Amino acid sequence: MDYALINKEVLPFICTGKKVSIDYLYNCTKIQKTKIEKFLDVTDTTLPTILQAKKLAKCLRIPFVGLYMNTEDINIKSIPRIKNYRTSALSLSLPAPSISSSTPKYRWLSP
Repeated sequence: MDYALINKEVLPFICTGKKVSIDYLYNCTKIQKTKIEKFLDVTDTTLPTILQAKKLAKCLRIPFVGLYMNTEDINIKSIPRIKNYRTSALSLSLPAPSISSSTPKYRWLSP
C-alpha cells in the first residue's frame, strides 16, 4: 500500500482555519473517524494512503499538492468556503404571496 508522505501540519491547519469537523470529513470521504483523527494528530505517525489523501483534498477543496506544502505558504482566505447547505438554516425572508383586490379579472371565454 502506497502512503502519501504529506505534511502532517497541513490538514489540521486547514481544518481549523476553515472550521471543518471530523464528522464533515467522515461524511464527505467515508474514511473511518479514528483514521481521520490520526491524520489530524501531528504527533501521530499514521499517514493516509494516496487515495485517502486525494479524497481529503477534494473534500477540503484544495489541490492534492497542497497537502505537501508548508503551512506558511497556504493562504486560508484563498481556499473556497466549505459550507453544507443541506444542514444550514436558510435565512431567506420572502414576502408572503397575496392576492390584491385591485388585480384585474379577465373573462377568457365570455362573448
